[in-house]
Amino acid sequence: MDNQTQLVTAMQTLAEALEHRAPAAATTKLISETATSLAQCNGVAFTGTFQQFLNQVPVTKFSDGLSFTPEEHRLWQQVEAHKQLGNNLWAARV
Repeated sequence: MDNQTQLVTAMQTLAEALEHRAPAAATTKLISETATSLAQCNGVAFTGTFQQFLNQVPVTKFSDGLSFTPEEHRLWQQVEAHKQLGNNLWAARV
């Protein structure tokens, strides 16, 4: 499985876990919508969408006052493990 597929799968799994516990949370909605968008993106659109998510999710999570369960935290670590994909956006402009 390539990095993009692993990331989308991890985000979808995290979104599903959050939907059971906090379905109305903005964080849940953001993760779910971003996973759906990423599944349809390639190249610079993928990295740009993921970078936007990485910039937005800490603020959204803080605003929700949401804390992850141990399982959600494990899934979040799988998502965070791919943050280099979003950080590679600058290389696409060179």
